[in-house]
Amino acid sequence: MPEFFSEFRQKLLIVVVGLSLFLIPGPSQFSMAQDDTDTDDSTQLFIPLISAGQSDELPEEALSPNDHGHFVSHRYDRFTGYGGMWPPQPKNIEDVVWFSDEQQEISAASLQLAQTTQIASANANVQSILGGRYTLIGTVSESEKGDEENTTETVTYFSHSSNATIEVQMKNGEIIEVVEIPPSEYQPPLTDDEIVEAVDIARAYWRAGSYERVDELQGFGILGLKPSGSTGFNDVRVVYVSFHTDADARPEYVGYVDLTNQVMLESWEE
Repeated sequence: MPEFFSEFRQKLLIVVVGLSLFLIPGPSQFSMAQDDTDTDDSTQLFIPLISAGQSDELPEEALSPNDHGHFVSHRYDRFTGYGGMWPPQPKNIEDVVWFSDEQQEISAASLQLAQTTQIASANANVQSILGGRYTLIGTVSESEKGDEENTTETVTYFSHSSNATIEVQMKNGEIIEVVEIPPSEYQPPLTDDEIVEAVDIARAYWRAGSYERVDELQGFGILGLKPSGSTGFNDVRVVYVSFHTDADARPEYVGYVDLTNQVMLESWEE
C-alpha cells in the first residue's frame, strides 16, 4: 500500500505540472540545467522525482536556519550551533577565561610596575646603595585623589649589605629620589626568599649540634620583633624560625636568625 501511494504521488505531480504548461501563458518558469547535449528551441521541463523508500525530509538535527533564513547543515560543524552563544565557540571547550576591561587595565598596570622595577634595579646609583645582598620587596603606584595622571611609583628593597630599607621613588620612568630607612625605624615584610635563607641557616645550626631530626621537619619563618621599643623593629633583619612536623603541629626547634649577618642569634628546643 505505501508503494502504491508513492507512485500515485509521482504520477499526480507530473500531470499537474504538465497541465500548468498549457494553462499558464508565457514562457515556462522551470528550466533544466544545460549540459553538453544540443537542444532545440522547444520548452524543456525539469521535474524533481522522489524515489520510493527515501525520506522527503532531512533530520531536524542536521539543519538549522541562519540569520538570512537559509537552512544550513551542522552535522559536521565543530562550533556551537545557531541560537547559542556569540561568537560561536568550539564544542566541548573547557577552562575558558574571559578578560574584562578591568582585567586588561590590571594587566597594563602590572606591566608598567614591572618596567618601573627594571629601571630602578638597573640604575647604577641604586645598585651601589643596595650592595651585593638585597631582596626586592615590591613596587606600588600612588596618585593624588582625582589626579590619576600625576602618578608616582615606589620600588622597595631591603638591603642586607647596607642593613636598611631602600625606597626608590620614580615618576614617568625617571628616578626622583632614593631613600634609606634604618632597620630600627621601619622594616618591610619578609619575602619568601628571605624565609628560605633564614630556615637554611637555622637548619644548618641545629644539624651541626647533632639534631638530625631537624631534617625531618618543616621550617617556618616570620619577621622577628622586639617586645618593647617605639617601633618594635630590631637593629638588624631578624627572622623568628620554627620547625614543625606540619603547620598545625607544635614547634620542636625554635630560634632567631640574623639575616643581616647570616648567623643564629638565639635557639632553644621546645
